[in-house]
Amino acid sequence: MELRSEINRKIVLAKIKIYDKFPELTKLLDETQEHILCINHKGINNKDLNDYLDSLHDLLESYSKNVL
Repeated sequence: MELRSEINRKIVLAKIKIYDKFPELTKLLDETQEHILCINHKGINNKDLNDYLDSLHDLLESYSKNVL
């Protein structure tokens, strides 16, 4: 299983990619993050972080296919 710090690093890299390539999506970042935080009231675990990372990758993939 990946360390939390590695997952967080990947999340930051995905967000940087969104900010750089698709700034129009930045408003969705807050909404996605809030949704993840609302799901788990006991705290964030590695699965939650991986789910959030997956959602960022899905957002990047689907949006880039439609835009590019």
